[in-house]
Amino acid sequence: MGTTRLFYARALLVAGGMQRGPQYEQALVAVMTGEDSAAMWNPLDTTLPRPGATPYNSFGPNSDYHVWNYPTPAEGIAATLATMEQPNMARWFDAMRTEGKTSFQLMIAFSLTPWGGIGDKLPFEIVQEYAAGRRNYVADRRNQVYGCGHWPYMANGEPQPPARPVTGVASQ
Repeated sequence: MGTTRLFYARALLVAGGMQRGPQYEQALVAVMTGEDSAAMWNPLDTTLPRPGATPYNSFGPNSDYHVWNYPTPAEGIAATLATMEQPNMARWFDAMRTEGKTSFQLMIAFSLTPWGGIGDKLPFEIVQEYAAGRRNYVADRRNQVYGCGHWPYMANGEPQPPARPVTGVASQ
C-alpha cells in the first residue's frame, strides 16, 4: 500500500515548512513525474541513505551511488527534506519556502540544482505541458507512490493524530 504523488507532496510541504498551495504541489508532482520512480517511499529518487533503507538501483563509478527504498513514509520524507536542505539545492528549497511563487518560477529554481536534469522529461517541461493542456496534471498527481504499510498523513499533509484509547467502557 502506498499513497498518491499529491498526498506525498502535501506531506513533504508540511514536514519541510514550505509554502502550501497548488503551485507548490504541482512543482513536486512534476519532479515525481519526471523521475517516475517505483522506489519505496521515494518518488523523487532521493540518494541519501537512511536507517533501514535498501538500494533500489545503483549508478555511477563502480555503482557506488544508490536511489534508496525507504522502510517508512517518515524516512522517505526525511531523506527528501535532507536532500532539499543541502547547499547545492538551496535555490529550489528557498523558492519552495517563498510565498507567491508560480510553478514556473519553482521549476526554474529546480532546474538550477544538480537534481534538475532528471529522467526523460525535465520537470519544467512537464509544468509547461500542464499549462498548455498537453499533459493531464490530475492524472499525474493521482499516480502511485510505492510503499508498504500505513500512510500516516492526512489528505492535507498533516500527520494523523495518534489514536485515542477508548475510555469509560464498562465491562460485563
